[in-house]
Amino acid sequence: MLNLTYREIELLNLFLNNDLLTISELKKKSGISARTLNTEFEQINKVLLNADHDVKIVNQRAKGYLLDYSLAESDWLKLLKENCSEYLNLKFNHLFRNKLRIAKICRFLCASPNYIKIDQLARKLNFSTATINKDMRDVKKFLIIYNLKVKSVPYYGMKVVGKTGAVRSCLIDLFDVYSFEQKDALLPEYAFTEYGVTKTDLLNKSQTLLQLIHEYDFPLTDKGFRQVTKYLLVYKLRPDISLKISHNLKAELMHAKAFIIAEKLIKNNIQEELYLAVFLLINSEIDQIPDLNKLRTWSQQVQVQVEQVCAALKEQLSLCINKGSDIASYVYRSFFIRYLKKKYDFVCFNLELATEKVTRKIFATSSLTVALYNSCADYNKKELNDSLFNDIVLGLYSKIHQKQNSYFPTNFLVVNDYGKLASEHLIDKLDLNKYNANYTFVYSYELENIDYSKYDYLLVSSKTKPGYKNINIPKITFSFFSDDGLKMALWQRILSTKRTIGSIVNYFKQPVIIKIDALKGKIQDIVANHLINQLGIPQAHKNNFVSYVAALITNEGYHAYPYNMYLTLLGPHEIKKRYFVFKFKQPVYINYHKVFNLQIIILDPSKGLLEIKNGDSELQLYFNIVSNDQIMR
Repeated sequence: MLNLTYREIELLNLFLNNDLLTISELKKKSGISARTLNTEFEQINKVLLNADHDVKIVNQRAKGYLLDYSLAESDWLKLLKENCSEYLNLKFNHLFRNKLRIAKICRFLCASPNYIKIDQLARKLNFSTATINKDMRDVKKFLIIYNLKVKSVPYYGMKVVGKTGAVRSCLIDLFDVYSFEQKDALLPEYAFTEYGVTKTDLLNKSQTLLQLIHEYDFPLTDKGFRQVTKYLLVYKLRPDISLKISHNLKAELMHAKAFIIAEKLIKNNIQEELYLAVFLLINSEIDQIPDLNKLRTWSQQVQVQVEQVCAALKEQLSLCINKGSDIASYVYRSFFIRYLKKKYDFVCFNLELATEKVTRKIFATSSLTVALYNSCADYNKKELNDSLFNDIVLGLYSKIHQKQNSYFPTNFLVVNDYGKLASEHLIDKLDLNKYNANYTFVYSYELENIDYSKYDYLLVSSKTKPGYKNINIPKITFSFFSDDGLKMALWQRILSTKRTIGSIVNYFKQPVIIKIDALKGKIQDIVANHLINQLGIPQAHKNNFVSYVAALITNEGYHAYPYNMYLTLLGPHEIKKRYFVFKFKQPVYINYHKVFNLQIIILDPSKGLLEIKNGDSELQLYFNIVSNDQIMR
């Protein structure tokens, strides 16, 4: 193992991905002074030399720095490059960077079921008590993510306290293993030593788990597989389990696949088996949660919550979720996993959503997300890694995006003077199979017996000379050596016109122009209040609507033109006015950008139009204005 610090690994990675770097480029990329860089290079070279590898960082006068190595080291350098990339992509290395000792302190505290004095902790970690005292503020701040606290008792020491699921979630997340395959990782994986386990233990547990999920056809996600493997290695560190579960629910769970697998993984401890069964469920594929019909008690509780959300969406935004759609099923199953996570305090830290700015950006740019945010009563604004975002909404948008980019089928009849096989080769060459199009390959002498009513277009080679008089469908000629020109023509003139998305061009007619001469209060409140009057938002929903509009204005990006901001909102379907232009006498600054005009389009869900981050989509199959008794049950 190469005993390098995070910063040294970052620097080494720069050289592995660049042939030559000048000192100015290194300073800019690393943010480190020239003097410190030279010190770091000496340390890296020393570690590489001690590992018996003929590799070192050298300085070529008047050119810059590069990684010098013999040809015999090529394969090892390729392996090192892969290791560096995987190591630097670990979320907690991103989070702690050069403060990895904070992760060490958190590991020891979370892994200890008993109180530990600060001087004992200092000896274990080989840190000074002063250093640990200085770091405790950051330690406590990190543990808050999991709703954990450090409890201090005089003469006894410190102990991490909180719900069992939260403690184990923290232990799992801090188990920052970057490779599940290599027995000997090239870079440090401190958690193994600090948790008292080995890479061999991990490989054995993962192999056993793999065999069982194959045997019982259990749909663990890739991420879930890694999470469960690590769970099996750390759960014994904190055996102080508290699981409150009713007799009925216990009986239902014990008949599920998740429990059968848990029983084989953890033997003779019913509490731990039940807990692991829940953990397996929350890490399964949302669309394939096993034995859901057997878990009736949980299902009924989740259904009540989903009905409340759906009722709020209909009442506040005139948006109904058709109960028979696969989107409805997805929402229900997502809330089922969310319910289990919250009930048993399992928290999966999401680095991408770890800052309020990033989190708000995600939901503010997605109208449906804001709608769910406003209608989900138990959402905790301070809980930035709430699965409302990463488990439900982001997955939901992914499903909608698939629908958005779907096409009505196009049927092509293809005639090629080089033959049917050449026609097939042409379609592959132009990469046209990815669209919803069907191709029927025929010879020119077969055209007389074709039923053209079944086809939309005839694709015919320019060298073929059939009689066209009786062919009553549009004809497109091509050369066998067609380039991307034909591909683009087909896309622009035919395939793109058959996209199933709806158009919002009609929304831009007859705008309501609102001139704002003076700003009295926050811009988002002023705009929201104007819209409330224009749209006739009921008094009971005004507060939610203001927060909705405020989030969109504060966090939305800019599109197409400078000095103009464009927003799309979901709105009631009864209104007639849908396009509003707010003109400011003096420019306003939003997100540090000067804005003269704020243009807002209110999309109508009854026509199946939703703003999906990068466009609008016709989703009549999934979202529709229907009678009250059609709300998902």
